[in-house]
Amino acid sequence: MSQILADKLLALAGPGRILHYGCSDAALVRALLARGCDAYGRIVADGMPTPMLDGRISWPEAPNVPATFDTVVVDQSIIVGAADIRLQLQSLRKHAARTLVLDFSGVSPLTKPAHLPTNSQIEDAAVAAGFRRHPATFPVGRYARLNDPAPEALLCFEKIPDEILARWPMEFLLANRDLHMDMSREASPRADAHMVRYALAAEWIRPGDTVLDCACGLGYGAALLAAASRGRRIIGIDLDVESIAYARDNFGGYSVEYRAGSALDLGFLPNRSVDMVVTFETIEHLQDYDRFLDEIARILKPDGRVIGSVPHLWVDETGRDPNPHHFHAFDYAQIRDALSRHFIVEARYAQTAPGGVKLLDAPRRLEQRPLQAAPVEEDTEWWILVAAADPSGAAAGGYQQPEFDPCVEGTHSHLTGFASHYDNPWIYRQLIQNGQRIRDTATLAETIATAVKGARRNSADLGAMLTVLSYQALQDHDDRQRAHLLAEIEAYLELDSDNPHVYRWRISLAYVAALLALDGGQREQGKAFLKKVLSLDPLRFSPLISTKTVGGYFLLGTMALVDGDTEDARAAFAEGVAAARRALHAPDENAIGRPDHPLAFGFFELAEIADMAGQCAMALNEIDAFGHAPGRFWRSVDVKRFGLLTWIRNIEAEYRSIEAEYAGELAQLHAECTLRKLLPLRLKELVLVLTPSLTRRIWASLTAATVRLGLRRCAGRQ
Repeated sequence: MSQILADKLLALAGPGRILHYGCSDAALVRALLARGCDAYGRIVADGMPTPMLDGRISWPEAPNVPATFDTVVVDQSIIVGAADIRLQLQSLRKHAARTLVLDFSGVSPLTKPAHLPTNSQIEDAAVAAGFRRHPATFPVGRYARLNDPAPEALLCFEKIPDEILARWPMEFLLANRDLHMDMSREASPRADAHMVRYALAAEWIRPGDTVLDCACGLGYGAALLAAASRGRRIIGIDLDVESIAYARDNFGGYSVEYRAGSALDLGFLPNRSVDMVVTFETIEHLQDYDRFLDEIARILKPDGRVIGSVPHLWVDETGRDPNPHHFHAFDYAQIRDALSRHFIVEARYAQTAPGGVKLLDAPRRLEQRPLQAAPVEEDTEWWILVAAADPSGAAAGGYQQPEFDPCVEGTHSHLTGFASHYDNPWIYRQLIQNGQRIRDTATLAETIATAVKGARRNSADLGAMLTVLSYQALQDHDDRQRAHLLAEIEAYLELDSDNPHVYRWRISLAYVAALLALDGGQREQGKAFLKKVLSLDPLRFSPLISTKTVGGYFLLGTMALVDGDTEDARAAFAEGVAAARRALHAPDENAIGRPDHPLAFGFFELAEIADMAGQCAMALNEIDAFGHAPGRFWRSVDVKRFGLLTWIRNIEAEYRSIEAEYAGELAQLHAECTLRKLLPLRLKELVLVLTPSLTRRIWASLTAATVRLGLRRCAGRQ
């Protein structure tokens, strides 16, 4: 449990000098030390020998121990046993330089203290004690869990410096609450609703993005974007000068650029300079919202995005919005149509919260809905829409892949040379790259179908788009598309070009064509396409594309075994090992970049090549067993340590973490099952008998973990 807790703590607050206050053993301190932290423990109850770990665990008054820590982790017993939680947290301010984490992970229904405070009571006390809800600790999956009043396993707060508290007291916030509020200093469903929108926006930000938070208010949302995403530059703009001053004082440590200005005049930003615009509950405040959308379209890059929210029909019996600051009332069709005049709408979410304008008793809920509205839909309080700029036909000038340092291009490495090797490099992130392209598959296919019509037949652009369409047809088992795509692929494979990216897509297309043929039952055609893959030299592009070469040899070897040709199989597996050795020994600048500017993804893909080579090597070792023990043969070779298996193992680790988080509830239900003379159940079976509330909480946690890990794994190329 301490290992899981240590990992969760570092994910929240990062490594540093950490104090475990109220510890009952040395487990967490040991786990943090093993992860490189400078960790200490404070004992506040009898029964534990001291000092321990060379004096790192001791009584509070022990000498030679740091007075302040980057992070203070407080055991739940300290909070539950406090006569006044606010005073207890105030007393801990002197120890915390930045972060305070309250650990309730050991609390369960079976061990629940008699007077356990609620989540909101603890948050109210923390805010009153001079802390704020930490901007980095509001993942989307947390929102629904807050419907349960019990304290979460870990509650994380950020210390507000004394001088900032004095300059911006709570009285200032309350006086301006109708228009602006710092939602990190309020514990309420309304505050949660605002925070989770920014958490959702952070999930859409791509590595290296320049992000504009338009109408950022008091700046807490822009800070959350900076803390939770890999955006390179975050800008917050608001018309109110005092709000910007507050944002700079309170959130300046997040490297956000705050500036006063109008959403209708973003002249300080050049054309095509922003990758993502975040604009929550803004458009209804503007009389001329088309002018605002024109301005967003101007500053967005051709592969940029916008995410925004509007209240859903906050109108009275006259059909008008009673809020004097609102000029418009939107339903889904109206906001969709407004955005569609400028962008490609690719996702929509419905959001509710208790105490809303219309749905007073609705729970905290944030759910993605299909883009095509149903004839009758469940009501909602807010709509959140994500829309993409259309990269089709964009001029190529000025393109730079934000994720990579500009100096990487211009060297003799062409791996990330999109600007010089694509007619329209803006399509790459928007339409091609896994984990970053348009997420709605139908919208993506429709956009690509339009872009393909204008693509040169001998371009990398066409090869890339055909590859995406082919994998989508493979996933959909689309017989009609399969025949059309195989014909297009065969034509592309006949091309000759000195463009290394065209060559790269020829390899990928030959490989996916083999999979398409097999999916259609055409086994011999599949073999022919695999042999085409093997006829192309991956090093003309990069060692990384050898994944297709090694994978092709492995698949051909397996097919040869099935066909009874052991020697051909042996030769194929041996060639797979040789191809991997060649890739791993090749000059590596076109794989992992320069020593001063390494390309992280290249290391993972080289590991994938070694992983696949291990499969081929194991197949050679076990090939004689195929005749009498084919199942054993397959179990031996069906092991990938850096690819899918690692992904599965990561999911299993998340699963164990979730199982630990809900251990108390599960233990109670196991006891009930025993009383009913049911066999003990694991979590996945026990979910069937859980209460609906707990089922939703566990399922949301596991689903979020799976999606997060899946996106991480899919961030590579096809």
